[in-house]
Amino acid sequence: MSKQPPNYIPDDQLLGMLRSFHEKTGRTPTDNECTRANGLPSATTLKLRFGSYNESILHAGLPTNSDGFHSENVWSDEELLAHIQMLARELGYVPLPSDARYRAMRGRVASMQTFIRRFGSWSSALDRAGIKHSRAKLWMRSAVSRIHRWASVLSKSLREEVSL
Repeated sequence: MSKQPPNYIPDDQLLGMLRSFHEKTGRTPTDNECTRANGLPSATTLKLRFGSYNESILHAGLPTNSDGFHSENVWSDEELLAHIQMLARELGYVPLPSDARYRAMRGRVASMQTFIRRFGSWSSALDRAGIKHSRAKLWMRSAVSRIHRWASVLSKSLREEVSL
């Protein structure tokens, strides 16, 4: 008899969490919204248990859309543009794609794929939101951000090796 891990949640309880989110919000959660902070199991857990994120949604008896990105039907263009404007206000600078991705993972804004499918690119979405930016500067800030992130990862890795 295999022993379950201490934080194991039975399938019916996972599906109940999805249904509860739907009852509270009136919509199916996106895979990016599936976080503990939102009171939901992770999308990874759902994929492992049910084979795919959409399969878990179907097992819960909730609606999905044809391409698997329910958020396309949830937010209007105006709401998506308001997300970008909110990000710019909160951050105090022109938001990078990584800023939007970070918040999308926490269910605060639509996924990056939604912005790109709706507006063609992140830069076009910024244009439509009325946020002045330079594509070259945006690209440069994004590259610098990625370099800093990798430097942090490498630094941590080196510290761990030295402490061994």
